[in-house]
Order: sequence, then C-alpha cells, then structure tokens
Amino acid sequence: MKPHPKVLIVDDDPAIGRMLRVVLERERYKVLVCSSGADGVTAAVENRPDVFVLELDLPDCDGFTVLDALREWNEAPVLILSGRAGVADKVRAFDAGANDYLVKPFAAEELVARLRVLQRCE
Repeated sequence: MKPHPKVLIVDDDPAIGRMLRVVLERERYKVLVCSSGADGVTAAVENRPDVFVLELDLPDCDGFTVLDALREWNEAPVLILSGRAGVADKVRAFDAGANDYLVKPFAAEELVARLRVLQRCE
C-alpha cells in the first residue's frame, strides 16, 4: 500500500463524506469527495485515485453508470458503499467490476480494513 493513497469518495450524503474524510485522513489517505456521478468521473480523470468508494444512489445518475465509466479506463479498486442491501444489486456491482461491497450503515473500522485489503490485492 502506498504511504498516502488517494481515495475518491462519490456519495451525495454530506454527513458520510465528512465522516469518511475524518476517518480516512487519520489513516493518512488523501481524500477527495464528490456528491454527484458526473463530478466523480471528472475527479477520477483529473486525480487518478488509488481507490474509490462509490454510492449507487446518486442525484444525477445511477452509481452503476459511474462504475461502467471508470472501468472503461481505470483498474483501481472500487468499494461500493450503499444503502442497497439486495443480493441482485451486489451481484450486479461485482459483475460490473466492483471489488467489494459494504452496506450502510457500516462501521468505519471495517471500511478502512476493506480499503487496506483492496490495496494489497492490486
């Protein structure tokens, strides 16, 4: 794992973004937060993050659209962080290229551990 990996969080819930920023900066991540799919794709192109945290329910598009756009050119690990708990959504996310899936509500410590594992597997 890089000493200061970049993580891009794409989630329209400001409280989630703030909480993840605090937690992940404490773990020495460089944190970028976007609240829409379009902004997330733009930030991904401009910043080339080492790992992504992506919500499926975004205000401007479905998170699967963002995941498809990322997978066209980027192989960085993607952790889906979503309120969608159904098996069909999980399977669809994995089939679309997600590396992990965590359902809200979640424990911050578990999310950090999953990000570490994803980066070890690169």
